[in-house]
Amino acid sequence: MNHAFCPGDKLRIHQGGRALVVLPNDSLIRLKQKSTLQFQPPRENGLSIISLIKGVFHLFSHQTRSLEVVTPYVNGLVEGTEFLVKSQENSTSIHVYQGMVRAQNESSSQTIIDGQSLVAKKDQDLRYLSVPATRDAVTWTLYYPTLFDETGDSDISAPIESASKFLATGQVDEATRILETLGKQEKANPETLAIESIINVVQGNTTHGLELAQIAVAQDSSSSHALLALSYAEQATFDIEGALATLKLAQEGAPQNSEINARLAELLLATGQVDNAVAAAEKAVVLSPQSSRAHSVLGFSYLAQLKPDPALQAFEVAISSDSELPLARLGKGLALIRTGDLAQGRKEIELAVAHNPGDSLLRSYLGKAYFEEKRSPKADRQLAMAKTLDPNDPTPWFYDAINKQANNRPVEALHDIQKSIELNNNRAIYRSRFLLDSDLAARSATLGRIYTDVGFSQLAQSEGYHSVNTSPQNYSAHRFLADIYSTKPRHEIARVSELLVSQLLQPINLNPVQPRLAENSGVTLEQSGADGVSFNEFNPLFFKNRFALQATGLAGSNNTYGDELTHSAIWNNFSYSVGQYYYTTDGIRENNDQERQIYNGFVQSLVSTNTSLLAEIRHKRNDNGDTLFQFDPAIYDSTFSQEDATTSLRIGARHQFHPGSTLLATGVFSAIDDDAELFTSGLPYEIESSSENYMGELLHLYNCGALNVQSGIGYYHADFEDSITLGFPLNITTTEDNEAYHFNLYSYGSYNLLDNLGITLGLSADQVENQTKDRNELSPKFGINYQPLANTKVRAAAFKTTHRNFIAAQTVEPTQISGFNQFYDDTESTTSWNYGIGIDQKISKNFFTGAFYLVRELSVPFTQYDLFGNATSLEDDWQEQIGSAYIYWAPLSWLTVGLDYYYERYEHDTWEGIQGIESLTTHRLKPQINFISSCGLNTRIEANYIDQEGSFGFNPFFTDDSDQFWVFDLKLSYRMPNRRGIIAFEINNLFDEEFKYLDTDPNSSRFMPEQQLLLKITFAL
Repeated sequence: MNHAFCPGDKLRIHQGGRALVVLPNDSLIRLKQKSTLQFQPPRENGLSIISLIKGVFHLFSHQTRSLEVVTPYVNGLVEGTEFLVKSQENSTSIHVYQGMVRAQNESSSQTIIDGQSLVAKKDQDLRYLSVPATRDAVTWTLYYPTLFDETGDSDISAPIESASKFLATGQVDEATRILETLGKQEKANPETLAIESIINVVQGNTTHGLELAQIAVAQDSSSSHALLALSYAEQATFDIEGALATLKLAQEGAPQNSEINARLAELLLATGQVDNAVAAAEKAVVLSPQSSRAHSVLGFSYLAQLKPDPALQAFEVAISSDSELPLARLGKGLALIRTGDLAQGRKEIELAVAHNPGDSLLRSYLGKAYFEEKRSPKADRQLAMAKTLDPNDPTPWFYDAINKQANNRPVEALHDIQKSIELNNNRAIYRSRFLLDSDLAARSATLGRIYTDVGFSQLAQSEGYHSVNTSPQNYSAHRFLADIYSTKPRHEIARVSELLVSQLLQPINLNPVQPRLAENSGVTLEQSGADGVSFNEFNPLFFKNRFALQATGLAGSNNTYGDELTHSAIWNNFSYSVGQYYYTTDGIRENNDQERQIYNGFVQSLVSTNTSLLAEIRHKRNDNGDTLFQFDPAIYDSTFSQEDATTSLRIGARHQFHPGSTLLATGVFSAIDDDAELFTSGLPYEIESSSENYMGELLHLYNCGALNVQSGIGYYHADFEDSITLGFPLNITTTEDNEAYHFNLYSYGSYNLLDNLGITLGLSADQVENQTKDRNELSPKFGINYQPLANTKVRAAAFKTTHRNFIAAQTVEPTQISGFNQFYDDTESTTSWNYGIGIDQKISKNFFTGAFYLVRELSVPFTQYDLFGNATSLEDDWQEQIGSAYIYWAPLSWLTVGLDYYYERYEHDTWEGIQGIESLTTHRLKPQINFISSCGLNTRIEANYIDQEGSFGFNPFFTDDSDQFWVFDLKLSYRMPNRRGIIAFEINNLFDEEFKYLDTDPNSSRFMPEQQLLLKITFAL
């Protein structure tokens, strides 16, 4: 019932009733039975006044100084809070759960804060109670789901029916007395135990509630009421599969029970079976048209299908049947937010909380809504309350990590994300535990940024590998790993491939697709700009129709300038993103200039519940001189110049056969034109190359409990036309047409032998034909992940790879085995055996350490030319040893320190490669310290000590050389209020140190022998 009240009106709640009052300032009041409330005229300053004449009310308000509560013995001024007021014949008590109330009477005044209680009596000073405010006093406000079919249960006794009706209006004491009486009269029957189980589950005593439900089912395995109670208890302990199995058993015994069918629909939706959930919900609605739960689940099913309008209608019907059902209020709120009405949606979620204030998930969603409205203090309070209400739920820790990271509290965010992983069986969490909501926006959040903000990049890699290995069907895990790979040298193929897989797996794109993200070579804004911004840095936590704009500008030394502009939009089941990128620099020496331009357009649509399609078109142009650095920076080609242009079109599809079976398909075409000029041996050369490239791939992902299988097939074909022109005086042009081809087939299986032990076995077959070398290879894969202790992770792997051609360096084949990268920037047709071992140790929530070591034995094909220009195809044996170790410490919320060590050793027997390396050994030590301010300012001081020696040159002329030096970097960043953007400034090579250094990642040299100043500004609208 909906009634409007005027000043002077009274509201009286009789025996067996309760009510919810929504005030004009959005404050919410729950009135208990036998209570009387009077609405007073507001004060001149607009302050609302409520008089509690007698009884009990529970108030929830997010407004500061918006309400005054008047009782016979004490008045209270609300300071944005949640509290309980109980007015009795001789006294009034106030219990504050969150926030603050200023209380006063004629004798004294006091301030009551979180957890405190106060009592007032006539002509006496206000007195604090020694017993803290607990939620036992508000059990009458909670929502207790019914176990009985609304169409009528003929097999239940009158006392049981009375107890159920008492619970429906929150009269827990009355219901409990009936159950106790029944218990004294006879042995507790299944119905009695089932109701007791529901009471315990709702009040947070989930373990005891589960025990009672199990006893009830043991007494009568056919009892629909006992099975329903067991399903609630199993769901409360996060056993979703167990709850679903219980409901299927209940449905077999009572196929026409509307409550069972509604619950079955709820659990089917929670496990991703949307079509089956819709069918079950529709059946429940037919069986009982007034079933509020059935209509609610039907509404969530429509939301999963990205149909907000039918969802809203379903939630409205549910609310009209049962205005107190929190599930319907939450659903309506999410549907309104989905259509873009955040304020009204947040109000509905507040109503859901008011109807069930003890529900941790509702508090988490309300905190998320306040986060969206950029009211972080209120979000903090709700998420803190959610953590208290259910200490075992990882959801509020997950949301709060995102909230704190966005508000420049990365150390606290790190603690929260670690806690969420701990509560999720040591697996990274990417969505809420409320599985009826797909939570797409939160799953797209930039968790990787939490680690990089505190400088813990190697720890982030450990979490990223573990996430993908645990859940290869989770697009959020792949996106997390793609973010993390951006900090790893020679991982560009893996980075852009993980990005591609995440885009294919996601139902619909929620992120601006920055043009630079899918690029695998060359300096980019993210590499060269201070404090690089993740591609989903400023995204919302709610999936909603919206338009977004993100702009970045860069300026720095050596006439370095850049910009990137991305516009994106989401509308129901369709999304698009268009972007432009530009970068130019003169470089640090003669002929070191470069200019890059990229344009892209990306569209994705969810065409059905289980199927989505995407398409992307990209065009890029590069114009550069000699950008390749040798060990001695004085060695370079002053005559070399290059221009290239690439246009590509990619299409992709995802189809989910069922929650454990997903097929990905992608096809891409690219056209490349490349023109290079140089002067060598006294002659000018012009080298022109053009190619048309085609590539298609299929990947099937299968999951069954502890088993994950990834199987795929790929095909690539390219036509090349190359020409070399020797200029004046010879003026000779030679032209050659070539083809390249590859076919690959693979399957990887991961299985958890024990809870703490998993293995990966795989086999890939590659048939490669190109100018370099033809190969037919079988490549076995083996990996092991072992967690001997809760905070210790050990991994090892041995595998073979064959490097093949890619388009845009992207593939959907798994990029790593137990955390060891498969795809390095090797020469085409290179085969390699890889052997690695690693360990990561969490010593405490603030202290982390780890190390890894990888040996690569490569067979590298190359072409050797004699004096007459005749070519001979040869192979060389190379060996690479790569290792690293780290120690990270976060002693304070505003301070982190880290120490990273990196080791590389390269040995080339015959061919020195394009970088001219016969042998190379590098030791790098990187200490860093980070100062973090709550006002948004971050300061990072980073040093690198490098000891490098090797033999450099081109066969047969090699020179032994070495250098040891320190490089210091200073990085400042400011996070704008309300998540509007980031301003970053950095000075690389702070003391302008000159040195000799060869970076083994030729596409991205990390250290320059010259001071570099860079300023980057990013805005998000």
